[in-house]
Amino acid sequence: MTTSPSASQPVLTVSGPGDLVSLVPYLLGFHPRRSLVVLSLRGPRLRCGLAARFDLPDGTTAAEEFATEVVPCVLRDEPSQVALLVYDDTPWQPRLRPGQVLVDAVEQRFAEDGVPVKEAVYVGRERFWSMTCRSARCCPEAGTPVSDVRSTQAAATLVLQGRAPLADRDDLVSRVAPRGPLTTAAVASVAERELARRAALEDGGVEGVRAWVSEVTGLFDAAVSRSRGDASLRLDADEAGLLVAGMLDIGLRDALCERCSAWLEGLPEGRGGSHPPRRPEHHEDDPVTRVLRELAVMSDGQLAVAPLTLLAAQYWGAGEGALANAAVERALSLDPDYRLAVLLAQLLRAAIPPAWVQTTRRFGAGERPSEEASASRMLRD
Repeated sequence: MTTSPSASQPVLTVSGPGDLVSLVPYLLGFHPRRSLVVLSLRGPRLRCGLAARFDLPDGTTAAEEFATEVVPCVLRDEPSQVALLVYDDTPWQPRLRPGQVLVDAVEQRFAEDGVPVKEAVYVGRERFWSMTCRSARCCPEAGTPVSDVRSTQAAATLVLQGRAPLADRDDLVSRVAPRGPLTTAAVASVAERELARRAALEDGGVEGVRAWVSEVTGLFDAAVSRSRGDASLRLDADEAGLLVAGMLDIGLRDALCERCSAWLEGLPEGRGGSHPPRRPEHHEDDPVTRVLRELAVMSDGQLAVAPLTLLAAQYWGAGEGALANAAVERALSLDPDYRLAVLLAQLLRAAIPPAWVQTTRRFGAGERPSEEASASRMLRD
């Protein structure tokens, strides 16, 4: 099986469970804990598509019920085969084989849809075991140290490309956490002042409100422009306060989507035109994403909901599902009824990929290798 994480990288050959263990953190963006990771392997060349991570079920959820949740999400990616990796801290015992009941239930559910499991691996804190291979030559009973596969050729290639997985999902969530009470309080104070100014302008007629809206959109454009040449962009409280105040207006929020957010091209219907949707040329350091992330971490409460939701949409459009989930989860924790965040969360839970991923599936694996490979970053977390 093969996987290629981006259009600029060579195809990486995966030859066994060790390569799978080494690559999963790069596909997810973090080292999973107490998780089932399912890799969708598509086409005759078994290219890696969806990388789906699920929390391991607690004692109240039956393995069959868990499998019913997992399998339909992965089947939407149209896999030819799948690989399963169970991450847990339970000590491995050859006779008890922790995780085996779960793997058996998931494998049976996939089999009902004609999708075989190519490989299943149990990954503990320090060692891993193949759950499908019984040969002591390649899969010793004592397991293989995880440290032995951290420097595989495939992993080394990704490190040279500048990719480094975070320690765990908590580190990933911290990227969209509020920066601190002093910062969020300063932004909230400016936002309150700006909303009062807008209310006063409304009393003076429509022209005053139009000027305020134009000020907000102009500031957003200027911030994005600055971000193009400044990877360490920082907004001040006056800038952030005006922008998040403006985003409280749904119409203005949507106008900013139309003006600056390439993720809209990823929606199933696209935005029209004769050309098929293509992968957005943005990632976590994209100028628009950088501005939205600044607004999201500088604000809290209702003021943070819109920038968090738009940030999640940016991540989804780029195939960064784990980051999208982290952003939308914080948005919904602040406002569980925020319509756009609810819809985006449903999109992520269903593992529906951007349209550019759907486009690559309509071509043979060899016709568009760079875009097909890029789909490996799209995941359900």
